[in-house]
Amino acid sequence: EHLENHTLLHIGGLHRSGTTLLADILGKHPSAAGLKFQGGDARGKAQILKKTYNEGIFLQSVYPKFGLDHDKFLFRKWIGQAAKMIFPEGTFSWMRLREGVGRFALHPRHQLDDSAGLIHPKAQEHLFNEWALFWDLSKPVLVEKSPSNMVISPFLHRLWGLGVAASPAKFIFVQRHPIPVSLATQRRAGAIVSDLSLADLVENWVAAEERRAKHVESYFEYYEPGRDIYKIVQMEDILSEPRKVLVGILRWLGLPQSEELLLEFEGQIRPDQNLHYFKAYCNGLVRGGNKVLDAHHKLIVRFRDRVLKVS
Repeated sequence: EHLENHTLLHIGGLHRSGTTLLADILGKHPSAAGLKFQGGDARGKAQILKKTYNEGIFLQSVYPKFGLDHDKFLFRKWIGQAAKMIFPEGTFSWMRLREGVGRFALHPRHQLDDSAGLIHPKAQEHLFNEWALFWDLSKPVLVEKSPSNMVISPFLHRLWGLGVAASPAKFIFVQRHPIPVSLATQRRAGAIVSDLSLADLVENWVAAEERRAKHVESYFEYYEPGRDIYKIVQMEDILSEPRKVLVGILRWLGLPQSEELLLEFEGQIRPDQNLHYFKAYCNGLVRGGNKVLDAHHKLIVRFRDRVLKVS
């Protein structure tokens, strides 16, 4: 019944791309509900909400967390780093972690599609019930945000479509330029990504965006042509024209405009949010010498065409 009467809006995108900003504002719309503590027996998991930016992936047990919970992560990271001091790079696959922030898109098993064995009515019921503890089910649009949604969207879409005429799932993919999003990740993720270079983080960006683009082409456009199921939002557009972006999203969702919400969103935006990262990067090129310039050249040669293809 709930799947026939609700839109399940999943928001995905790289960490530090703007997913939390968008999910928070949409969750405040009078006709939408984000994941938050509703009282009752979910108080223990309510603490997880605060620590994980209200991301749905940490409030469920149906599909993998792709190492994003960082369980025993720092220990495994230390083992890999120690091994690199003894063995040549790539000697053992476990020497390079491919899970967690800044690397979750690189592991081939961290991508679920519409053929996943987890797509089953019991899994559908279990996942909905886990998230329903944190949704206000009186609202027609239920919002869930997890960065990893960008690599598992066909799985979620088909799972929610079991037993109903059409899947109630919709997706917003937030994309931000790889340089500021990578620098922001280095700044905020701390020890979790201290072993990753800028090139490593850009590699994860490219892998995630390529997977998202493949899903759009091979699943949404192939199996659901003409249906307005997904929307790609550029963080740069949010920074320059927040009102226009939010109005477009509300229309797409069939929700009425809220002037109060639009004003609040405009007040949250810092138009220069990318600029200081670009300045820092360019200053590094100017002052860093030949070694830094060489690394920049290798970054461009390695990723330029792939970045442009999915941007």
